[in-house]
Amino acid sequence: MFGKQSALSILAGTAFSVLLSGTPAAAQSSFSCPAEDVAPAQQTVIQSILTSGEAFDNPGLLVEAVTRLHSEGVSPLLTVNGLVAAYCPVIADDASLADSDKTQLVARFAGRVTHIAYGLESADGIILNVTFDPATMDSVTQKAREAGVSPEDWVRDIVEIALN
Repeated sequence: MFGKQSALSILAGTAFSVLLSGTPAAAQSSFSCPAEDVAPAQQTVIQSILTSGEAFDNPGLLVEAVTRLHSEGVSPLLTVNGLVAAYCPVIADDASLADSDKTQLVARFAGRVTHIAYGLESADGIILNVTFDPATMDSVTQKAREAGVSPEDWVRDIVEIALN
């Protein structure tokens, strides 16, 4: 558990650094990524699998990158840091996004990668973070309650039904 807590602490620090770059106090400067020292071998693995900005949104490729880094002895903590360090410049370079959008995207990506990096140690599933507006979430919660399951299980079941 210590490793996961350490990763979450560093993730929080990284996310905090990114969030600070999007605050009004930092309005004079543009969005910037926190400096991360990523080992060249780790960078090579990440770049060989995640070859474009769109690849970072592909859960299968993210799992492949995490699995490969893990098989090469990279800890989940360094895996998360390396992937966020690789992703952040892709977002930072997107002139169509406001700084607040960039901050939100990097924070969401960091959360997703953390779930994958630590989830692969104990499960064979991929966690997908989905945002619902409050009214939709109320409906999901009500339907789940009626079905006697958690909202997460209800959504997963509905998606599985839709795919089959």
